[in-house]
Amino acid sequence: MTMRKMLWIGAGLLGAAAAAWVFDNYSGYVAGYVYKRRYPDIRTPPSPLGKSLELDNRQRRIDAFNAESRRIALLVEQAAQKGLDVGGLRERLARAVRLAEDGRFRDAGIMLNIIEIRLPRQRESVRPVDEDEPPPPEPPIEGKAVRRSRRAK
Repeated sequence: MTMRKMLWIGAGLLGAAAAAWVFDNYSGYVAGYVYKRRYPDIRTPPSPLGKSLELDNRQRRIDAFNAESRRIALLVEQAAQKGLDVGGLRERLARAVRLAEDGRFRDAGIMLNIIEIRLPRQRESVRPVDEDEPPPPEPPIEGKAVRRSRRAK
């Protein structure tokens, strides 16, 4: 194989690699352009029904957030009545309410989940089991037991 053939093969491989890179990085733009030309956006005047749906959806999210925040606030108050430290959680609850007022319901919901997880819990007393103490009874299994017949082999 001559040097000239090797140069042509190398140039061809380099060109193929460049074409693959360009296709990988820019084919989405071409496909998007073709799709937009083929299926143009439908331009219609704004409808009052769309605004009504948007307001209903926002109100539903506000109601869901309010119910959840009331539940979490009640848990925080119950923990405070038990004498547990909940000072930072009240500040976080106020921050979650501010996030919801700004319309950031997802972030506010995440903040409420964090508050619920970080609620302090009272320690439970645990005692060791005596050796002669019987184990607790097993809870009954719900539903009807299914008997299967044995097949003769």
